[in-house]
Amino acid sequence: MHSPDARLLSLTTVALCACHGAGQSRATSTSTRADSAAAMVSATATTVARIGPAIVCESVAVLWRATGRATVFVTDTVARVQTTDTTERNRGRFFTNVQGCATSANAPGGIDGAKDAKLYWKTSAQRGWADFPALDADGPDGNTRTRQRDDIHCQVEESYGGGDDTDSSYVPSPRLREVTICWQTVS
Repeated sequence: MHSPDARLLSLTTVALCACHGAGQSRATSTSTRADSAAAMVSATATTVARIGPAIVCESVAVLWRATGRATVFVTDTVARVQTTDTTERNRGRFFTNVQGCATSANAPGGIDGAKDAKLYWKTSAQRGWADFPALDADGPDGNTRTRQRDDIHCQVEESYGGGDDTDSSYVPSPRLREVTICWQTVS
């Protein structure tokens, strides 16, 4: 059995090869890309690779795409996020601008429970991510969580149909949306 980090490295390598391979000729076979990905994994498996924001954003996207039910975009971004520095210094919900990447996944028809359980952030603790409960926010139609691993921070916002507590016959929408913003802290 592979460790979670080895699986992440394998998955990320395949994702990055697929992204880089997109600009190549369509004549490139799937097996050639898979062989390249396997060679990259083999070459890096003996060293401990530090993750970066782009690797996390691509890893999140790969698992969302695997559901077959979501539209997924990955982009570079400058975003306003809440950090532990801004919260402690200002004693409130204040934000700062960060440069990093963002993954946006939208599943208007929802996804089934088995696929939902395999999404990146569902197993974040096993992947080595620490949660910052002071930065968490919950509401009836979603939540926001901030996580850290080494010098990488990610803010994850989920939104979903929360229902209507005043109407017992209301059926909530199955839609599910997740936006992940990752950035590297400056030392």
